[in-house]
Amino acid sequence: DGFEGLGYRMSVLPAEAFFADYVILVEGPSEEMLYRTLASQLKIDLDRLNISVLCVNGVDFVTYIKILEAMEIRWSVRTDNDEIAVPRTNQIRYAGIERGIDCFLASNEFDDDEDERLFNEHRKHLRYTDKNNIPQEVTDAVAWFKKFLDRYYIEIADVDLETDLYKSCLHDTLNEYYDPDNKMKGEDVVEAMKKHKAINMYQFLKAKKDKLYLLKNDKIATPLVDARNVIEDLYGSDSDSE
Repeated sequence: DGFEGLGYRMSVLPAEAFFADYVILVEGPSEEMLYRTLASQLKIDLDRLNISVLCVNGVDFVTYIKILEAMEIRWSVRTDNDEIAVPRTNQIRYAGIERGIDCFLASNEFDDDEDERLFNEHRKHLRYTDKNNIPQEVTDAVAWFKKFLDRYYIEIADVDLETDLYKSCLHDTLNEYYDPDNKMKGEDVVEAMKKHKAINMYQFLKAKKDKLYLLKNDKIATPLVDARNVIEDLYGSDSDSE
């Protein structure tokens, strides 16, 4: 059943994912390139640890999670914190949080009744109508779900990959690369990063990959650190790991 659920994705799913001990699922090729390069710069040897970084080419994480669960392969998710207008209404929904919820429900059970109660209560408050006046219960629900999902290795970005990178310790490096003449606003730099995302990411990493070590303590690096820790807890560490 798990294999049949993959459908056409069978032809594009890398063979390495089938034999990995741990798979980090990301949205697209720019995230995949970043995490593979970041792992190298942080001295996290993905091959030695048998960790795979796999882009789902969109946001359909659940299909991939089901096949990984069927094969008893550990996994984690990194996805954007999208906010999307609900068609034919005046509401905006936290689509990224809802995506994380779907990932949790595809593979996990609640640890206790209180978690389940809070989950169901907060889930009612993931929509709003006025961005300038978001109700407190909505803000509280988003904060609760981020912490809850983190426990299950489902990481929701603060905004999206490009914005989170710009707000990180890579801020000066990104300005230097995209705006050497210091003429752009921060939001303009982020928009430039989002144009032709994969090509931009490749070119940026080619020029500035040595600066990625600055992310070693940033939330962006968490999926890699978590993956390494899980594998080393399972199989032990050796002198090559840091």
